[in-house]
Amino acid sequence: MGRVPHPPVRPRPASGSLTLLAGYLSQRPGRASALQSAINAALEALVRGLALEYAPLRVNAVSPGLLRTPLWEGMDVTARERMYEAATQRLPVGRVGEAADVAQAVLFVTGNAYATGTTVYVDGGGTIA
Repeated sequence: MGRVPHPPVRPRPASGSLTLLAGYLSQRPGRASALQSAINAALEALVRGLALEYAPLRVNAVSPGLLRTPLWEGMDVTARERMYEAATQRLPVGRVGEAADVAQAVLFVTGNAYATGTTVYVDGGGTIA
């Protein structure tokens, strides 16, 4: 007996906003991060496809760069501070990001009724540096 087709899964509500978090490695891959780069690029492509498929639901991504967060607390303090300092020197904004920087970008895409299918990079210029 064949499978009974079911209607496609649709998010509810039909309007509103869905925001995914990706990573800037989709735009600036490194040798040691090929898998992460591919995953981030796939997330960004997924955002564009879902924005079309689920319209009028708006679907976007926010792609943060290096952030000063507890994620790095397991790292040796000296190595971590060297990493932050190197990023500060390399990034056009001259500082490492904070969680609040990403939160502002999420609020922007969720609150802007004309933004869909896009990725906002919050990386201090890391994709261009």
